[in-house]
Amino acid sequence: MDRFMNSGDPLEHVGFLSLWLYYFVFPSRFPNLSSCFPIAIYLSRGTRVALALHVLVHLYAALALLQKHIKDSRKEC
Repeated sequence: MDRFMNSGDPLEHVGFLSLWLYYFVFPSRFPNLSSCFPIAIYLSRGTRVALALHVLVHLYAALALLQKHIKDSRKEC
């Protein structure tokens, strides 16, 4: 961990934030990593970004898929 702290490479920081957003904040069945880049750039520059709306959008989309899956599985029984 100490190796990456204060390494001074801003591009590496943007890359890390992009992957972190992609895997943990915006998980999706249909990946679109390029949509994470603008947010990662803002975060790496220290700009405050409201992530709550984005997380809720993905959460509701996942819940809609879950609901559809449950309805489809009930029809099969």
